Order: sequence, then structure tokens, then C-alpha cells
Amino acid sequence: MKFVTCFIFVSVALGFQISAAVKVSVYYETLCPYSIAFISNQLHPNYKIFDNLIELELIPYGHATEEIVDGMKTFTCQHGTDECYGNTVHGCVIEYQNISTSELFVFCGQSSSSPASLEILEKCAMDNEIPWSDIESCLSSGQGEDILEKHGQKTDLLNPTGIPTIVFNDVFNDDDWRESLNDFKAVLCKYLENEPDKCKSSLYHFDAEIK
Repeated sequence: MKFVTCFIFVSVALGFQISAAVKVSVYYETLCPYSIAFISNQLHPNYKIFDNLIELELIPYGHATEEIVDGMKTFTCQHGTDECYGNTVHGCVIEYQNISTSELFVFCGQSSSSPASLEILEKCAMDNEIPWSDIESCLSSGQGEDILEKHGQKTDLLNPTGIPTIVFNDVFNDDDWRESLNDFKAVLCKYLENEPDKCKSSLYHFDAEIK
């Protein structure tokens, strides 16, 4: 099978069982086209419908690397310095905002024409009532680098062969990851203990060629 170019390749109440939320961890890069496609066409439309059944974790880092230069944390990202900036801004938002707001912010940027540009990120912050001054403070104080380092450590533990990587309930499954790139809903519903009616609805699926 081929690989994408970004790859270095519950409770019971009133007698009814409620499906337990599925933890979904998304390891991505802000300028990876396949991360953009997954977040825009798979994650976001399904998260809007299944939000209370998804425990979402967003980890912007991907195939970045870190080194210490003159006592400073320095990051190199697969798609350049703009991606490092985008990853760091995303990290600041994810760290300090609730996950619903963070997901909307991430989708806003990833579905735009320039996901890591200052103009777009500022607009996405404004649209989601996130004070840009809070993000600037995170970036200028060194917190952004600390957050990026934390995401890097988490990503290194997984050691993904490709980005984006999607992990369900903290256990990586290669087949689920590959299928979720094209049909996230199908994999999500497989993990739900009692398939809700939402799993039977028709949602648009983005067919991403794996190469």
C-alpha cells in the first residue's frame, strides 16, 4: 500500500445504555495537506454531530524536531518555519481553551487558504472569541515552545510513520488509522459500544488517496 506525501510514511440511566465517549487523538501538522484534508473533511463535520461522543485530543507537531541552540529550544518543522509558527499557535490555543473552542479554531485555520498565516490565525481567534493578546503572551513568554516540546514528546512516544495519525482510545491500530483517513465516521461508530442513530445517518466522506 502507498503512503501520503506527508509520511516519512457508562452509564445506564432510565433503562437505556448510553454509549461511552471514544477518545480520539489527532497527531497533525498545520501545513500538511493531508492533515488539512482530514481535519476539514473528516474530523470537523463528524465532531459537530458526534461531539458528546468524542473525547478529542489535538496534538500539533508531526514530523518536527527539537534541538537546543545556545540554550534556546529550536524547532524544525517538515513544512518550514511557517508550520512551526502555526503549530505553536495551535498549541497555545489548545492548552488554554476548552476543546470545543480549540476544535473550531483549528478547523477555521486548516480550512483556510493559508493555515499558518498571522492574518488567518488572528481572524480565527477573533471569530471564536479568543483574545489574540492571550496567544501573543503565550508565544512571547516561552510557553509556546514549552507546549510544542510537550507535544513533541507525546508524538515521539507514538513514533508515527505518517501524519496525520489518528489514535482511538490511546491504542494505535494501523487498519483503523488508514480507514479513518477516508471514513472517520465508520471507525468511530465501530468503537461506540451502543451505536447511536447518528451512526446510521449519511455524512459526506472525503476520499483521500493514500500515496
